Amino acid sequence: MLGRTGTEQVASEFDIRGYQDLDAFLEDIDIAVMAVPPATQVSLAVRAAERGVHLLLEKPLAVDVAHARAVEAAVERSGVVGAVFFTHLFVPSRETWLADRAREGRWTGLTIQSFGGLLADGTDPYAASTWRRSSGGLWDLGPHAVAQACRLFGAVVAVTARRGSGDLMSARLTHRDGGSTDMMTALDRPGEIGGFALRGPDGVSVPPPIGDWGAVARDAAESALGMIVQRMRDRAPMAADVALGRHVVDVLAGVELAASSGSMVRLG
Repeated sequence: MLGRTGTEQVASEFDIRGYQDLDAFLEDIDIAVMAVPPATQVSLAVRAAERGVHLLLEKPLAVDVAHARAVEAAVERSGVVGAVFFTHLFVPSRETWLADRAREGRWTGLTIQSFGGLLADGTDPYAASTWRRSSGGLWDLGPHAVAQACRLFGAVVAVTARRGSGDLMSARLTHRDGGSTDMMTALDRPGEIGGFALRGPDGVSVPPPIGDWGAVARDAAESALGMIVQRMRDRAPMAADVALGRHVVDVLAGVELAASSGSMVRLG
């Protein structure tokens, strides 16, 4: 948390109340939005859920399976709404495209190349992010890729993987519903060389362009909060929930294990 002076400065700037005591803060809110590193998020999320606070969590939910399952268990015990901010799943144009393609049921493969330059130079807006530098593109970019792949083909049941040069990780995900995803991630490659394409007997389908990512992400966050409020009222399931967040962590941990062992890893 910020020190007293920092808290007071931020509170004054936004004309809000500042807190030094986390428990007092949690008592006064209904929804907590996390924007912290994964290792920090785990304990905060569990603590908030135990106090009945609904959650919009950052991706990845955690960077190891045990911690991800701890958050999922806390959310299930408390009955709060828990969502993970897989940004693309809250962008209307992308979510509509994913839902339509999933309903068609005739697509067999997905190729995702997700690259960024964080490790290549200091111009990336997240260049100072310690956890991204230590965990690499698999854990920074991979969660978005896996979440979308699961939206199309269902849960991942097996993975194979290998490491390339630098931060490059290549993986093949086999899905429950029969489709497969070929995924490449790296934070030391230019982002503009990446791609996203769905394949099937009738050809290739690509999603509509996102546009201004900053504006789109802000709108997506607003949409995610609106969905959480609606789920608080009707208790309906949410597509980008903590269960999906935990499954994504399972998949990424499986990719790391497959790459280090050279063997297929099956997911339970």
